[in-house]
Amino acid sequence: MKKIHLKLIFILLICFAYGCTTKPSLRNDERVVLKSYQYLSDNVINSEYDEIDILTAEGHANVLTSFMEKYPTSQDEAVSMRYVRAKTFYAINTVRFVKGQKENIQQSNIAVDDIKFVVLNNQNPNKAVTYYRDAGRIIYHLTDEGPLAFYYYAKCAERNEGACLNNVAHGLFDGSYKVPFNIRQSMYLHSKAYETQLKYSCAGIYSASALVYLAYYYPTLALEDWKDWIRKRNELINKLGNSSKRKYCGYNSEGYFSDYVLYTLNDEAKRELLKSAMLLASEPNQKKMYLALLDNVNLDLAYNFFHKEAISADEPPCMTARSLLLMSNQMKNKQVGDKLEQYFLSLKDSQCRFSRSLIKHLKEEKRW
Repeated sequence: MKKIHLKLIFILLICFAYGCTTKPSLRNDERVVLKSYQYLSDNVINSEYDEIDILTAEGHANVLTSFMEKYPTSQDEAVSMRYVRAKTFYAINTVRFVKGQKENIQQSNIAVDDIKFVVLNNQNPNKAVTYYRDAGRIIYHLTDEGPLAFYYYAKCAERNEGACLNNVAHGLFDGSYKVPFNIRQSMYLHSKAYETQLKYSCAGIYSASALVYLAYYYPTLALEDWKDWIRKRNELINKLGNSSKRKYCGYNSEGYFSDYVLYTLNDEAKRELLKSAMLLASEPNQKKMYLALLDNVNLDLAYNFFHKEAISADEPPCMTARSLLLMSNQMKNKQVGDKLEQYFLSLKDSQCRFSRSLIKHLKEEKRW
């Protein structure tokens, strides 16, 4: 039904712009562009990146480009086609990035120009949230215009979209969009993202997870205690049941270990959390790291296993590195602490931003 509805809208837009009884060449071009528009809508712009055929997607995107260059378009039609082209080129370059291939700068520039056009010319209030969110994402990843990306995410967040609320909240804390630090507003927006619950995938869980740490270190600004945020986060995770999202949203060994460390810093023994982390650990070095802490809190040995895991991991184990660094600071183990700080320094600027920013702010506030 959704596909049929999309086709009908697009046909009506073209008919409105050109009339539905036109010369054969235009009618043929209309059929071709509709086919390409539909292919990209169904198979690219909202698909998993490993499912995208780059060459086929590029071919269909070029059809849209040729049509817009050849024929005048109405504003609504231009918004629809340029939105799909923007999302397509963004997706294609994301696939290239994941595969370690070179970015196509021309396609990135087109995507940025297209999405800016879309948000400026959209007349449909029902699509504003989607367009603002995608504008924030595309501009953040394809340009260095952090404040503009933040602006679009903020416009989306004003409409209570959970993922945008989460992005803006993080940006106010970790500086990812080059906007001023505002911990109070960050915590408030995280709480608003949490209120969206599971409506926007993991956004509510991610914000609850952030609030666990923010409420622990900034209790006077917190609406609720950090332990309450652990409970609220776990309640949301439990609502996922046994779905595949459960692990993706935070039900993993790092989450249990992170909670264990906070309780430890608060002088509360919660060994059962460390045991749960061991049960969920998927890598041998993870299990050995937890065991080193469970047996006799051997932080040096735990770090050695962390290091072995980190150098082979596809993604940096941010939560584990943060937790070990917080432990090393409390235990005054400078050697391990220095190694973990060097690990954070070795990462790309976009990696582990929350963890690195938390440590940075604690140091600036002389709480380290």
